[in-house]
Amino acid sequence: MAAVLALASPQVVAQDALTRDLQGHELTQAWASTLDTANDTRFRWDFSLRAVHAAGVPRRGLLSAVGADFHKVFSTAAGDIGTLRLQGYALHADGLPSTPGIFDDAHDWEWTYRICDFNFTRFAASGMNLRIGHYEIPYGLEQTQNTNGTLRQYLSGVNLGIKTDWGMTINAQRATHEFELSLSRGSGGYWKNIDRAYVLAGRVGTPREENFAIGASFMSSRLPSDALTRRERVGLDAVWTLPAVTLLAELNLGKNDTLDAASGLLEVNCSTPDDGGTAFLQLLGTETDGDDKYWANLGAAKHLGAGVMLSTQWQVDLDALSGSEPSERVMFQLRYRF
Repeated sequence: MAAVLALASPQVVAQDALTRDLQGHELTQAWASTLDTANDTRFRWDFSLRAVHAAGVPRRGLLSAVGADFHKVFSTAAGDIGTLRLQGYALHADGLPSTPGIFDDAHDWEWTYRICDFNFTRFAASGMNLRIGHYEIPYGLEQTQNTNGTLRQYLSGVNLGIKTDWGMTINAQRATHEFELSLSRGSGGYWKNIDRAYVLAGRVGTPREENFAIGASFMSSRLPSDALTRRERVGLDAVWTLPAVTLLAELNLGKNDTLDAASGLLEVNCSTPDDGGTAFLQLLGTETDGDDKYWANLGAAKHLGAGVMLSTQWQVDLDALSGSEPSERVMFQLRYRF
């Protein structure tokens, strides 16, 4: 069995979560209160740690990060102009069983961006906003669920081959629906000039605040691999929120170059009455001609107070049910935001 200590890469969160992060910090509360009243300005430091032990891999490693989130709403007497989000993190890999591709070797530091964008909302009343910068590709459950900085993840990286990118979108949130249409560079986390690479993606759905919300997405892209890989996707997603349980689902169909591809996810999660703890079960799968994978995640997260969260997740390869050797990992995450 594998054990993983997973680190959260942060994301600016809703005001209620930010308030909860500050509980028990009188000095930080005073400083943040000053920022929060200054035209809706918020700033948070974020520290996290990941330790990894994978099944069948003798070595263990660490992944740590130091970063910050900045959020500001610009406005005048006539109303809001737009929202700026800036998130940057220094990551350190130290002997991980499987080192992420952004690192040059198993013991390396790298700087990474999460979200760095400005959403121009001056004309929101007329039904259109303009986003520019580095943002999450508007597709599927990743569009409506806050997974950045948590162990619980969805299918963007596996399904689309990219989760964040540099570009621009048009977007809107109405009483009856929301949508976002994006055109980006296809370079991912870093600003690079890659000839003929691009991502065109979009999602339209019912308001995410509703107890039952559904959405439809599409993507067309050319992404760098050994050569440019063409990916085409269409997808459906749904979230059904009950008093203590939430059900989520996503289904995607398309092509990787000439190969048919499909992926799907089912999740059930439940929260404690005070929303201080969460447990979830996910069933996930991808199918590409000659390469099918199925796995399950069982996880939990607990706010310990004073901006500290402890999370864990067990991942198992469901292909082991057919008789092959199981691939497993257990993840533990410690995160501190203030």
